[in-house]
Amino acid sequence: MTLRHLMLLILLIGINIINAQPSSHTTAKAYYDKAVAFESQNIDSTLFYVEKAYQNLKSRDTTHLLFADILNQYGRVYYLKQDFKTAYAYFERVYELSLSIGEEANAFKVKVNMAICNRQRDEPEKALTDFFDVVTYYEKTAPDDINLGKTYFNIADLYFLNNQHENAEVYYKKSEPFFEAIPRFQYQLITNRIGNFNNFNLKKSLDIIEAFENSTPIDSVPKAIRASLFNNMGQTMVRSENYQKALFYNFASLRAKKDTGVKFGLANQYNNIADVYIKTKTYPLAIHYLDTALSLASSHRQKFQILKNLQLAHEKTQNFKKSLDYANRYIALKDSLNEVLTQKEIASLGIDYDVKTKDEFINKVKNLSTTYKTIILVLVILSLFVLGVLYNKNKTAKLEVIQLQNELEKYKTNQVSAEKSSKPSKLVLNNKRIINLDKLLYIKSSGHYIELYLVDESQPELDRKSLSKIIEELPGDRFIRIHKSYIVNMEFIKIINSKELMLTNGVWLKLSRTYKDELKARLHLKDEA
Repeated sequence: MTLRHLMLLILLIGINIINAQPSSHTTAKAYYDKAVAFESQNIDSTLFYVEKAYQNLKSRDTTHLLFADILNQYGRVYYLKQDFKTAYAYFERVYELSLSIGEEANAFKVKVNMAICNRQRDEPEKALTDFFDVVTYYEKTAPDDINLGKTYFNIADLYFLNNQHENAEVYYKKSEPFFEAIPRFQYQLITNRIGNFNNFNLKKSLDIIEAFENSTPIDSVPKAIRASLFNNMGQTMVRSENYQKALFYNFASLRAKKDTGVKFGLANQYNNIADVYIKTKTYPLAIHYLDTALSLASSHRQKFQILKNLQLAHEKTQNFKKSLDYANRYIALKDSLNEVLTQKEIASLGIDYDVKTKDEFINKVKNLSTTYKTIILVLVILSLFVLGVLYNKNKTAKLEVIQLQNELEKYKTNQVSAEKSSKPSKLVLNNKRIINLDKLLYIKSSGHYIELYLVDESQPELDRKSLSKIIEELPGDRFIRIHKSYIVNMEFIKIINSKELMLTNGVWLKLSRTYKDELKARLHLKDEA
């Protein structure tokens, strides 16, 4: 073999070796794919692989779309790390690079990420500007593109977060047609619309929930969406004073958060459950869930309301020592953030304490911040004066309560020996369900429907009817209207006071002045008979 042949052979072998080696572009793409795959598992692994991808690019590759993808992945990593400033910088580079290489569609997809970063950085005006740039692009070039629907949805969310609820609903409705064939997005839209309507149109929230309940099995809701959907539905029920359903949906939300491993929202969910128990005056259960909430709370914002609810719940159980303790912790937390305690908060922390604990309260007030203690002491002194002024008025009210309670006891005694009404003992609902009136505790108005609560039934029966209509179908000697929203079975009344009455199952219902006189007359007439 001549020298010339040998050199030619070496050259050919070298060329084959070079061709056998993967290009920097291929290697970078492989690392990029790994970075994307690890995003949902381990963010640090994602960062490791995206850096490897970046390092394997040659200078000539920086004008390729892959380089834009790698920069975008950097942005996603820092977004997930909640470093929104760095994330925005990467997204902005992707946007400019995509425009420079003629990838306009990619540029405006990334523009959405820029807007979301601005929203997280508490710059709503910049975020809206970015979103509307995206809307302009898609409305001109691709009016049916799903990304336009997503952008409408993001604009609605931004208005929602900034308490512009009517504007939010406009853009939620704009996004709706885009999601008709995508159940996951439909459920998210329902979730957000309920949350939005909870702030300015409760009836709309109830209408959406009613439609949802009539058409959708709970188990069909994607697990990732259940927690927020059921939480919003629970808040709707709290606002509409349907506490039984409020508990049902709040517990469903809690289960969903546990099932999906969501930890950050657990404290809020336990607090929401406790809040319902406070509203239904089930204070021991409220304290149980509040203790759990406080142990899970990770931010001052979460702890604020939990401590305030603990103060209230312990006050209601007459554990004034613990109530004051939580009041101190609440104030100290506010002081640490240099936040001003409002006069309303000061009053609620001091003026409601029982007179018998005033000395202990005044002594312990010295431990409060100097900014507030003088004000609270004045309020306590004023409260004692007010108690004295109101004594005579309260005495009259107490006499009325005693009289009502006596009339109630006489009514029940008479009912034991009296014959049952000649009117039917059963009620047939529009859905053909037959209700045994001996088991009917009370009826509550709920929009266009009524809720019928029965002994030993955890959920009420629903019927499309008004209270004024249903009262005509009930025996007048057993059922009476006590409020614009309630009808009760008098046989299940256990306690009556000036503004409320309690049933034998422990549920308290409002007693309005309008209907109280009728209740008094009914009890008195029954006694005379």
